[in-house]
Amino acid sequence: MQKILALAALASALLLVACKGGGVVGKWGIDTNSLPEQVKGNAQAVEMLKKVEIEFKADGTTSATGPDGKTETGKYEVKDKTVTVTDAKGTTTSGTLGDDGAISMTNQGISFKFVRK
Repeated sequence: MQKILALAALASALLLVACKGGGVVGKWGIDTNSLPEQVKGNAQAVEMLKKVEIEFKADGTTSATGPDGKTETGKYEVKDKTVTVTDAKGTTTSGTLGDDGAISMTNQGISFKFVRK
């Protein structure tokens, strides 16, 4: 159960990742097929992560929905291939825009990939 709660907290943090320009404006979610085996083996965690969605807006803002259905907003910027998002509380989160168009991030040793929905 602690692992599921940690994954939910991680998913909420990952909600803050966004990407501006390059045709990525729109809704994105976690690619559950690319999750590490230790996460794929937890069906409850995978179902929670499927609920995570982030909308990248052309005006540089984000709107993200977590596994609990709560929505958070933030602002973002992209420099080179680094995506940095700042939430309403001032917390920043960074990810990497890959050549495949996905945004990758590692948190607590678990790798996540956001892809267009």
